[in-house]
Amino acid sequence: MAKIEEENIEHIADEINAATKSELENDDEFGAELEVEESEEAKKKISEISIFKEDDEKTEDSEKTEDSGEEKATDEVQEDKEPMRISNVVLSLNPDERIVSNLRREEEGVWHDLTNAYMHKKPLTGIVESLERLDGGYDVVTTSYMGQRIIIPLNEMGILVNSNENETDEDINIRKAKLANGMLGAEIDFVIAGMDKNSKSVVASRKAAMLEKKRKYYVTPNADGRALIYPGRKVEARILGVAEKKVRIEVFGVEVSVHARNMSWQWIADATEHYHVGEKLLVLVEKVEYPEGNKHNEEWLNGITIEANAKALLPNLSAENFEKCNGRGKYIGEVTDIHNGTFFLCLNNGVNAIAHSVSGSALPLKKDKVAFACTRKDPKNNVVLGIITRVIQTGNYSK
Repeated sequence: MAKIEEENIEHIADEINAATKSELENDDEFGAELEVEESEEAKKKISEISIFKEDDEKTEDSEKTEDSGEEKATDEVQEDKEPMRISNVVLSLNPDERIVSNLRREEEGVWHDLTNAYMHKKPLTGIVESLERLDGGYDVVTTSYMGQRIIIPLNEMGILVNSNENETDEDINIRKAKLANGMLGAEIDFVIAGMDKNSKSVVASRKAAMLEKKRKYYVTPNADGRALIYPGRKVEARILGVAEKKVRIEVFGVEVSVHARNMSWQWIADATEHYHVGEKLLVLVEKVEYPEGNKHNEEWLNGITIEANAKALLPNLSAENFEKCNGRGKYIGEVTDIHNGTFFLCLNNGVNAIAHSVSGSALPLKKDKVAFACTRKDPKNNVVLGIITRVIQTGNYSK
């Protein structure tokens, strides 16, 4: 079979060579005809171009010589051309230095950083990338550090849920998994709990990092004798989860849910349209409560709770917008909430409004754009009151 293939290859090569040779011969005949025509024409005009004839002939001969040389060089290159073989050995400027690829250097550097963090219990930071269930039925959260995959068991995520006597461990685990799923994309701290270089596996604990932060920021006294976080302190918080009316944040190891009414001066229908997991925002710590005793153990530290407010640090434009609102005007607004037949709106001019009645048979839903007729103003709360005259556009609210 191999012999037949070789014969076929030789036969194809012969055909290609023959075709090439025929083309070259045709080119030579065509060139000869051109030379004859050119010479006859030259004889007729010899008296006019005799001065330049010798130069033209020399130039023509030179061009033919160059063309012949190029063709010969091309043929030699084609005959001698072989695929380049790249050496796997790197010639170093320092013969005694061991050469390591960039990828290897990066891997060694990352593993060195992880080892150093593991030995010194140094907290690292990563993004929640996935929630997975391993073969053994264990739920884990994954993050990464400079490309290295980090596994955090669900029980080491430090997610605290209120449970009752009727709930089983499986029920609690399901609730924790739901909260962890909402944290996809959130920034978290973690401490390396174990690592194996041979299998390139790293296990970490977010709970340990949170406990250390609670000790540092809520318990350890500062130079002035109080903790770093106290009522009235402005702090930066991480957004861990966003629901329709609540935003779950972490403030230096302590998680807290902030109601939408404390996120903005203007009433909003859906917090998910304004805040997103992974973002940071400034909040005002309004209250810090500690459990009884002074044990400073894990259970005691987990009992620390706070209350936070985001809108307190934002400019309150309600008063300014309220003055622009006419007591008998008609405006466009969005229904942000409905409670016991009362409609809460945010008008397009930034003023919050309340409507106790609707004219017409069609009742608006949350997120609907409506026409609002103001009947009176409440300067104490910077709110206008009136009625909804009609629905302009539905908001496709499905929750």
